[in-house]
Amino acid sequence: MLKSDPNIDLISFFILRTPTDVSEARNDELSLIPFPVDELFTQALSSFDLVIFQNFDYRPYDTSFFRFSHYLNNLQKFVTEQGGGFMMIGGDISFSQGGYDGTAIEDILPVNLYTEKDSIDTSRLKGVITNDGLKHPITILDDNADRNIAIWKDLPELDGCNVTTQLKSDAVPLVIFPAKGNPPLISVRDVGLGRCMVITTDSLWQWNFLSIGEGGSNRHYIKFLQNAIKWLIKDPTLNPIRITVNKETFLPDEEVQIKIEVLGRNYQPMEGVQLGVDVTNEFSGESIFVTHATTDSNGQYKFTIKNNREGYYIVKALAKKEKDEIGQDYTVFNIALENKEFKDTSIRRDILAKLSEVSGGKNFDLPTKNIEEKVSIENPSIVKLVGKRQISLWDNGYVFMMILAIVSIEWWIRKRSGLS
Repeated sequence: MLKSDPNIDLISFFILRTPTDVSEARNDELSLIPFPVDELFTQALSSFDLVIFQNFDYRPYDTSFFRFSHYLNNLQKFVTEQGGGFMMIGGDISFSQGGYDGTAIEDILPVNLYTEKDSIDTSRLKGVITNDGLKHPITILDDNADRNIAIWKDLPELDGCNVTTQLKSDAVPLVIFPAKGNPPLISVRDVGLGRCMVITTDSLWQWNFLSIGEGGSNRHYIKFLQNAIKWLIKDPTLNPIRITVNKETFLPDEEVQIKIEVLGRNYQPMEGVQLGVDVTNEFSGESIFVTHATTDSNGQYKFTIKNNREGYYIVKALAKKEKDEIGQDYTVFNIALENKEFKDTSIRRDILAKLSEVSGGKNFDLPTKNIEEKVSIENPSIVKLVGKRQISLWDNGYVFMMILAIVSIEWWIRKRSGLS
């Protein structure tokens, strides 16, 4: 799915041979390319928006030559300091089974890892969406709430999951696995400047192939992955602060209704958020409205303004909770005089009749019978190229004699004038 999306520049590596594999052939005789670990996790890491570990155990590569654990620290900084996204997908060599407990990767995950307590549940069960999941953009597969719930109930069963110990305090569980203890199946977390997501199963592909095999569609699987990627890379369409205006264009001194809505990390309305609001003229930069406000119990702040000066205006809002910045957003509206040309776009038959009379044309009310007899429209003449002929100048005696005469006269004049 990722490879077929034109908006995604995908670089994927499938490790087919580990340092512990036994091979009778020399390394220079193998067609496999070396894993460019240093280039990816040191030099080029900042050029990526999202890194995905799918059932990957790093320990076979944590040797004296590679020291892969060092690159895990780079990944942590990529998320927390550079605002990157990280996703870990489960399996038999992922999470604690992949040795990530106690590493820099565990620090950014939404779940805690403990080797002694974590396990793999192999039960075949369906994921159950949580209350937070019903509001989160990742797990909204249909804009209608009832249809969205029905979609999650109809998704195929999964082949177990990695049972992690517990969620971290600032993590948001979106889907749980309804086994003993209801372990998180899909959970997310904002960490530092970036975001992290875990899917504690490697059988999510069944939402794709089994849905098609049962005569359904894989569009919900594709929608889920698209939503997840958008959230992880902080797509502007999923901004937790949103500004809406009741329409785009207003008359001078007409009331402009503006609403600012702030959502928390679980995408529930956030009360008590401090807002800095500024409305400025786009061209002059002049502020026509500046205020500091606080969101209500619905996570909203509403206000109205009026202005008689034409132009485009930018509404900007910055949201903070105590000292932490939640986000910012902006929108644009226009104040303009009413355009008389578009005020009345109905057909004026009297004016059309007058135009045809003045210009020497004819006026008809459609439909009109036998209009082709009343209006004479001549077909344009058509010139068709049927061939071409090439004539050399030297084949024409008159042309040849004319050129010879011109050259001779020019020679005679130069000779008579004493020119060489």
